[in-house]
Amino acid sequence: MKIARTSIRKLIKEVLLTELFDSPPYPYDIKEMNVVSDARAEDTPGRVTQQDILYSFETDPSEGDYGGAGFAYVVSFTLDMLSGASMPWEDEPDPKDPNNYFWTVVFEAKEIGNPKSDYDVTQTHQSDMRALSTVAAIVNNFVTEVLPEIPDRDVKTFSFVGSPSHVFDAQKGHMITARGDEGQTRRTKIYLAMLKRKLPPDSEIIPTPAGGYHGAGTAENIIFFKVP
Repeated sequence: MKIARTSIRKLIKEVLLTELFDSPPYPYDIKEMNVVSDARAEDTPGRVTQQDILYSFETDPSEGDYGGAGFAYVVSFTLDMLSGASMPWEDEPDPKDPNNYFWTVVFEAKEIGNPKSDYDVTQTHQSDMRALSTVAAIVNNFVTEVLPEIPDRDVKTFSFVGSPSHVFDAQKGHMITARGDEGQTRRTKIYLAMLKRKLPPDSEIIPTPAGGYHGAGTAENIIFFKVP
């Protein structure tokens, strides 16, 4: 029996994604939780932006292909406001409207034991499948365990950017976008696959709302999603 080449590629892709997101996550914990009290939230005309919750975990140096002492990761959730929402607050019919706000999700890594290494999104591609499964577990933990317990629990929209990787071009003498990351990047595609597999039921990828701007990303790599 012959199997079409496209079917084989699809099967291989499915197997790799299953291995990627079903790998056991690393232990993680909440490193910082900077949120307002219920009283502060009630007294504020709108919402207090830049509240953030920071998770952390470390990878096993035997995983992936980088070697060294492993990587320290941080995953942050920061409350932001759509740039189209108006200020001062009295111009808004409902200044606390949760549809005017969203949680920005960022995860960064730095090399453990390297004093010159700092947290950066470009350090998150070291072929360690457990790292991405840990990020998926953290996103799910925030949505199901943390968000219901904080004042801004009704903000159910999230966003992230799949930043491109860069490599040094010796002929040009400067960094260029890595092959395969023109347009929608590999990070974006992997993150989208992660969301579809790991988010709670009835979550959905949504179009970028008006004012959903990210300085670090192009339109095709800015992803918004909403949880129930």
